[in-house]
Amino acid sequence: MLTEQITQVPWSQWPKDPHLKEVGKWQFANTMTAIDSYGLALLTRGGGYTEAEAKIFLALVRNEIRSKALHCYNKM
Repeated sequence: MLTEQITQVPWSQWPKDPHLKEVGKWQFANTMTAIDSYGLALLTRGGGYTEAEAKIFLALVRNEIRSKALHCYNKM
């Protein structure tokens, strides 16, 4: 029988728990690396942005993700 375990993955190192802090460090690195490739494709191919507009928008997104006040996570 298969079981499913859902866990929360923080986007950065904001959790106090040492394990979640480490997971958040890696998720942050992954997110920051993927923003340009996924974001540019999505915004220019489907969102109607020019490449320059998309790059400006994604720079704003990166700044928001770097914010220490942002405590977001994904469920995996």
